[in-house]
Amino acid sequence: MAIPRLEKIIRKHIDPDERLLWSGKPRQGLIFMSNDAGIFLFSLPFIFMPLAILYAFFEQHKTINLEFENPINLVLENFELLIAAFVCSTLFLGGIYMSVGSFFLTFIPANVSFTV
Repeated sequence: MAIPRLEKIIRKHIDPDERLLWSGKPRQGLIFMSNDAGIFLFSLPFIFMPLAILYAFFEQHKTINLEFENPINLVLENFELLIAAFVCSTLFLGGIYMSVGSFFLTFIPANVSFTV
């Protein structure tokens, strides 16, 4: 079954001997899948564990001497802290994407339609 307005638009772009078999619009808006709850729960450790690790790391290394003459020495002295911050921020952003970002991928705009 074809949508009449859509059929007029498509007729302009197909050859005269071609015919439109079917056209339709998908459900609009944010669509939740059956596995979204599982993905959200799976992503929670990726959000909270890096925060806990960074908190523990900063509690352990509270005294950072910032009075180096050479900034390279500051980086070398605190290299493990920088690596932990990088790894934890990567895990944290991955967790945010898994929990929230997947919902944006399932959002279908209003002007999407399919034709065969």
